[in-house]
Amino acid sequence: MSNDKVKLKIDGVQIEASPGQTIIEAARDAGIYIPYLCWHPILKPYGACRMCVVQASNVPGLPASCHTAVADGQEVITSSPAIEEVRRDILALTLSEHPHGCLTCWRVEHCGPTDVCLRNVTVTDRCVVCPQNERCELQDVTYYIKLNEVPLPYKYRGLPLETRNPFIDHDMNLCIVCGKCVRACDELEGASAIAFEHRGERTIVASSLGGTLAESGCTFCGLCVDVCPVGAIVEKDNKWAGGADSMVTTTCSHCSIGCTLNLNVKKGKVVRSTFDVDGVTSHGQECARGKFGYKWIHSKDRLTTPWLKEGDQWRESSWEEATDAVARKLAGYRPEEIFLLASPKNTNEDNYVLQKLGRAALGTSNIDYVDRSCPPEALEGLEQAFGSSAATNRIWDVRDSRAVLVIDSDLTFEHPVGGLQVKEAVRRGAQLIVLDPRDTELGLQASERLVCKPGTEVAVLGGMMRVILDEGLHDQEFIRQRCELLEELESSLGQLSPQAVEGISGVSAAQITQAARLLAAHGPASILFGAGLHSQGSDLSAAVADLAMLTGNVGRPGAGVFPMRGENNSQGATDMGCTPGGLPGGATITSAGSWLPFRQAWGDKLPSQPGIGYRDMLLGVKEGRIKAMVLIGENQVLPDPQGELAEALSRLDYLVVHETFSGTLGDHADVLLPATSFAEREGSYTNLERRVQMVRPAIGPQGESRPAWQFLSEVARKMGASGFDYTAPSEIMDEIARLAPSYAGISYTRLEMGGIQWPCTGDDHAGSAMLHDPQFLRGRGRFLPVSWSPSEVGQDLMALANVSREIKGVLELGFENRVEISSADAQRIGIADGDKVSLTTAMGSIPATARVNGRASEGTVLVAMPQSVMITGMFQGSSPGVLAALAQARSYPVRIEKA
Repeated sequence: MSNDKVKLKIDGVQIEASPGQTIIEAARDAGIYIPYLCWHPILKPYGACRMCVVQASNVPGLPASCHTAVADGQEVITSSPAIEEVRRDILALTLSEHPHGCLTCWRVEHCGPTDVCLRNVTVTDRCVVCPQNERCELQDVTYYIKLNEVPLPYKYRGLPLETRNPFIDHDMNLCIVCGKCVRACDELEGASAIAFEHRGERTIVASSLGGTLAESGCTFCGLCVDVCPVGAIVEKDNKWAGGADSMVTTTCSHCSIGCTLNLNVKKGKVVRSTFDVDGVTSHGQECARGKFGYKWIHSKDRLTTPWLKEGDQWRESSWEEATDAVARKLAGYRPEEIFLLASPKNTNEDNYVLQKLGRAALGTSNIDYVDRSCPPEALEGLEQAFGSSAATNRIWDVRDSRAVLVIDSDLTFEHPVGGLQVKEAVRRGAQLIVLDPRDTELGLQASERLVCKPGTEVAVLGGMMRVILDEGLHDQEFIRQRCELLEELESSLGQLSPQAVEGISGVSAAQITQAARLLAAHGPASILFGAGLHSQGSDLSAAVADLAMLTGNVGRPGAGVFPMRGENNSQGATDMGCTPGGLPGGATITSAGSWLPFRQAWGDKLPSQPGIGYRDMLLGVKEGRIKAMVLIGENQVLPDPQGELAEALSRLDYLVVHETFSGTLGDHADVLLPATSFAEREGSYTNLERRVQMVRPAIGPQGESRPAWQFLSEVARKMGASGFDYTAPSEIMDEIARLAPSYAGISYTRLEMGGIQWPCTGDDHAGSAMLHDPQFLRGRGRFLPVSWSPSEVGQDLMALANVSREIKGVLELGFENRVEISSADAQRIGIADGDKVSLTTAMGSIPATARVNGRASEGTVLVAMPQSVMITGMFQGSSPGVLAALAQARSYPVRIEKA
């Protein structure tokens, strides 16, 4: 026997299992079916239904296989007369609480939903009219056991249907009280929004507070829908679609966690999204956006044909004509007059070809992408300190941390599955510290909740580091062996005592001191941070790197630093060289050793100097230096807090937009091209933990839409460029692997077996779950001076999106705009709690109701956004309006006046 495997027999078949696995888990991995109703692979064993009983050589009686561990030499029998008798008795009792006319009828396969039951014409609660028909676990179990009679009569409960929730419908007349939904909501989501009600034979499942799910704190992750074995809890939309014709495993396109999804397809349409139990990143967990945010794929507002503008008039075009026009027009501009905007929502292959078009065909490095949560330029401090700006560990490792520091990231809404790992760490006893100007949900679970003034986060971190150094709490051995320039850090902290920082940030000196002691004393520790709430340059990421090195929390399991990049492929856009000075794989244009291989592969047009980024582009257009722009995206909404983007787009001489929706970008375009969605294309994304994962097409392209790499390659060929003869995205990845050492061992063949974390240096390399072990990528970690001054704190009110669970009346009455401000700001402005006010931004004004409370720090306006409104409102492809713009830009300067 190998050291890490257990050998046993199940129904005479020799299999190997992992130590600690249960019999039902081992059987499932081996493809052996054991019936069950209360068990689920992502939940803790429950043992309530007893349907999974087996015979095991080392256990007396008929143990439940979900509660019995495998043992070496064990022999298991999954079916025998004694076992089947027990299962039939249990199933009969279960079916007495569930409509079972169809389940025990021999001719059910001949019936359709419009047929009349020939056995009893009064029966209407039949399988063929149940939304779970053809995908019901109770059906599977009943047909497997071949039960054809239920001795106890079924009595209809007469419970009203609950349809008031935005995404989920309840029919508890069908509930078999297996408890899966209750356990999933508690064990995995930590919301406890649903619970058992009553006792004994009257037991049912209901919302925990007796009203709607929204009123009970539901996150609408959809786990209860996916684990429900019957039709008691179903998705509201497409509930009657029935079983899928096919199911395609792909990667979610909504945030940088990179969860694995199964897209269910029927008649060429995505009808639902379900979690993938074996997903290596999410392990079966999901969120509302991944579960319910796919419906835009089939929107009637999708772009489906190319369009060309002639004068002020639009006309439909062919792809041939459109690409001819783009190639001809771009050839008329000098390299420095062109700007290319990549997309953190497009695939690696799309972004790679875009930057290659710029550098190899157009001769420009004016290339960038926009991530509102974590702009690439904001991570330069991390790059300088570590040698890489990427996350150091797997996001799943956070649950093993003994302390977690979360900075400027509302994880439970922006990265819900990432937030679940933090919650699990807290359940395991970790100390949680939250530093944020907003009152976030994670703050409710924090040991220390540091609510600071916007823009003072760096000062607070500096104060924490000052405490750690003054009290000798730093990891001296780690610093001695692996770091340099500690003296420069110490020198920069001279004016940042906890007392001084209290005056700057509004966070008390006692809290700063206690947070520092908690982080230093409880290792391993993880730091998760966003960098888009306000302008701090790269100073925040530099301070995070300093704090991680100071406490020795780099290159260790359960530790590390996690920049919470906002979009699904923000890391991939960086990796593909979609920054002014970057090249694929992390190489830089200014490094001759890195630059030469690309020059040899792409030719003499490759520029030797960096171009300009997004912010400089806006100025360049205004000054007339940038005249043409090519933009690719997938439903990409660019933040525009000051109206600068709209002004820039209107001034451009030539704009090419390749998108799924026209939106506000299309209003300024000269060429508008239809893009495929994530459900229609093949490619790869790289998530925040550096894991490259496959994106697979579930349906065909809508209309004449095409992936960006096809369109861009055709333009390059028509401009006479060589090296763009790709016939499939796998060929592009092969080229990436040849040029980028960190991707050298990555290919579609290997990705089909699961995601791979770079650096992966060869075909025989398994990838790297952890960076900077045993040394930093740059050699020794470099401490950077803490750079902060009071002038960096803005004097204007800053509006921050404060996403909240639905409150009573919101869903019924629509969305009441509510803004929360501090008592100090309210007194200064002259408004009181409950006053009607006007909130004004560069995007316009909206009426709102003022709430004066302690949740908003001075200088901050919290704009309440119910979760379901955000989910449904963010995928329409239309102008986002003031509220959605606030959410997408994360922070806006605003003015509040009494109405």
